[in-house]
Amino acid sequence: MSEYWLILQIMKLKLFVTLALLLGAVSGIYAVTDGEMEQARAITAKNYLRYVNNGSGYLDDVKELPKSMADLKKVLKAKELENLKKFESVAVAKDYASWDKAKLVSYWSETFLSSPGLDAAGKASRSRTVKHLNQMTVSAPSKEAPAPAEAPAAEPAAEQTETPVADAVSDEIAGAMVAGDTSQIEDIAPAPEAEDVEAARPKKSNSTWIYVGILVVLVIVVVILVIYAARAMKGGDDKDDSDVIGGDSERKKEADEVPSYVPADNVSRKEHEFMIERKNEKIRKAKAELDVVREENARLQAAQDALQARLTQAQTQIESLRLALSEAENKVSAATHTAPASEAAPRPVRSLYLGRVNRSGLFVRADRQLNPEATVYRLDTEDGYTGTFRVVNTPAVVDRALENPDQWLETGCTIDDSLAADEATEIVTESSGTAVLENGCWKMIRKAKVRYT
Repeated sequence: MSEYWLILQIMKLKLFVTLALLLGAVSGIYAVTDGEMEQARAITAKNYLRYVNNGSGYLDDVKELPKSMADLKKVLKAKELENLKKFESVAVAKDYASWDKAKLVSYWSETFLSSPGLDAAGKASRSRTVKHLNQMTVSAPSKEAPAPAEAPAAEPAAEQTETPVADAVSDEIAGAMVAGDTSQIEDIAPAPEAEDVEAARPKKSNSTWIYVGILVVLVIVVVILVIYAARAMKGGDDKDDSDVIGGDSERKKEADEVPSYVPADNVSRKEHEFMIERKNEKIRKAKAELDVVREENARLQAAQDALQARLTQAQTQIESLRLALSEAENKVSAATHTAPASEAAPRPVRSLYLGRVNRSGLFVRADRQLNPEATVYRLDTEDGYTGTFRVVNTPAVVDRALENPDQWLETGCTIDDSLAADEATEIVTESSGTAVLENGCWKMIRKAKVRYT
């Protein structure tokens, strides 16, 4: 079967060469132009400047994506123009002519924003930069663009066409087999002629469909030839097997003689079946007991949930009574004060920055300053024991909350879903929530009501 093996190897070689030529011709069809690279740089700069300075909120009103750095500078204020100098000082890649859209987005949102020369606060604009860059369109190069460089003269020698080379090799193999000299088969090499090499070289085209059609035809031809050769080899093997064993009829007869059940040593078939039945009965009893335990567990879990709900309701009522009592005490104290109410000095308001609310209704952390990595709410309190809270509406907090609202907002807010989180850019607090200080921790009494814009 050496002649079939040699034919298969030759066909595989020709398929690999053809695939390499087609992939080389198709590559470079799409590329990033100078204008698109400039627009991507301007979009990245706008988002970077928005995060560097908290006073750059006016950039959110500029809905249209900038086309170039010059267009961006027209809308920038003095502070952003000063911060832009650091952005422009970072070197930009020069090999973008071979990029596609995915490479363009990855470079500006990851590689460029990770440059050590940029401000750390501006690097938090990655998600917004990816969102805006995906709105761009990377066009195909114009017809006037220079064609890709021709392959070196020495490389086309490896290219081969399908029919002429296969026919030449098949004729030489057939001649060698008829003459009885199989040693010549190993010396036969598919050396292409000059016309074949020239015909196999891919022609220039503005569309990839021609190459795809050629590739499909070649793959179908090779698959048909491989199947034919495999069937021929399998037919020879089946014939040999039938001669040795005695054919399919003898195999079937031997298979029928094999018993379908072989009992263990010193154990009859009935005893074996009885043992299996006893084990199955034990399994059924265990499953029944497990079902009873699961039902009992479900009942206890339901009772626990009901008690937890009643406990939460009672705690809410207690806190409401505590607030009412505190208000009554304040009114009594104000009424008994000798000075007029108009002359009483207002109580100072303190602000704390709180993290997310856990399942127990407690805020996981409290800071005196804004923490961009953990802060979600700002709490205002006059007496240090009760206060109101609302979502902090800064870009860093809003983007982090919108990326995972289930983690950061759901337990502390009632959300109006008129707009999806992935389409929103801001979080507006319509009504503040209330919280009290309990055992050194701030606990939520009523959720805040928010909506996306």
